[in-house]
Amino acid sequence: MTEDKKYYCTVFHFEVLSDEPLGEMSLKDIAYHTTDGHMSGAFLGTFETVVSAGQMEALLDMQGSDPTFLLGETWELKKELKELESALRFLGGRSMELAERIDDLREQIADEEV
Repeated sequence: MTEDKKYYCTVFHFEVLSDEPLGEMSLKDIAYHTTDGHMSGAFLGTFETVVSAGQMEALLDMQGSDPTFLLGETWELKKELKELESALRFLGGRSMELAERIDDLREQIADEEV
């Protein structure tokens, strides 16, 4: 599942000094208020780490983003394929429906990766 591709998680540390709480202010608004407005801001650094596709899926889920946004359209198909292959092994290959769905997924993935 997309093991050869690298994904990055970068956290920015930005300090804002103001005479009022920021509340739910957007990054765009923070940028405006710290450059042209009544707040002071300082970029203090970043922390960046490489994450796996599985970790990226969890991080995107936590942000409320669809994992296919960065992981690609075949991500969900590959994930479902892996789960069904595991279920079929557990069942000892006794489910014709699972086997047919696995074949369908493999065909879809092959078509999309070409």
